[in-house]
Amino acid sequence: MGFLGVLAISRYDALVPAAWVSAALRPGVRSALVVASGRPALFEAFRAAPEAALAVDPLDAYTRRVVEAAGGSQGFDVAACRATRVSESACRLRCDARRACVIGPDHAYSPEAEAHHMRASLET
Repeated sequence: MGFLGVLAISRYDALVPAAWVSAALRPGVRSALVVASGRPALFEAFRAAPEAALAVDPLDAYTRRVVEAAGGSQGFDVAACRATRVSESACRLRCDARRACVIGPDHAYSPEAEAHHMRASLET
């Protein structure tokens, strides 16, 4: 799939934009599970996975399965994300969370992967 890693919350907070620091997302957490795509590796693995054929949240279902298999827990709040995207016009066309990458822009989602997620999340 890409990369999985756990890091101290202070290290995570030092790497992410202010809007994504742990206190804003999940107050009181002590560590973060980071799932990274490793360039196009995540989306390529997803396209070959059985979840790609699902009609509802296929990328989220795939990510959940892979993270759970690695011993982690899936922390995406799909309902909250969708509600924000419906109410905030800037979030309908792009996802800054999916475009931003704490490692660097070369590791961010490809336009194809982002387009897939944006389209599918509003169709469900």
